[in-house]
Amino acid sequence: MSSSDRIRVLVRVRPLVQREILDEVVVDTEENRTVRVCGSSSTLESNFDYVFDQNATQSDVYSRVQESVQGVLEGYNTTIFAYGQTGTGKTHTMLGGDFTGKHYKALSAARDSDDEDGSNP
Repeated sequence: MSSSDRIRVLVRVRPLVQREILDEVVVDTEENRTVRVCGSSSTLESNFDYVFDQNATQSDVYSRVQESVQGVLEGYNTTIFAYGQTGTGKTHTMLGGDFTGKHYKALSAARDSDDEDGSNP
């Protein structure tokens, strides 16, 4: 990990739920840096280090945090923090659209790393 590492805020916009669709909520992203949420009575716009839109895959998200996961395996202190109120998409971001467990890439990376150095029989 480089000395230029710092706190970064990445946002993943989850797919709208039925209630939001019925309320005609519109979520728009611009240039992977801005999120705009338009409701019936207000609009909220915020900028972040990186924004994943509703179509982002687990691989897209993992590619942005992969270096941090590798840093943990090399002994660096790293935190990946999922934050938000109930229903905002934390589980969707951490596990993906299906919750079968096949998207635990960080655990797979750790296992593969152990296999390579011979510490995992």
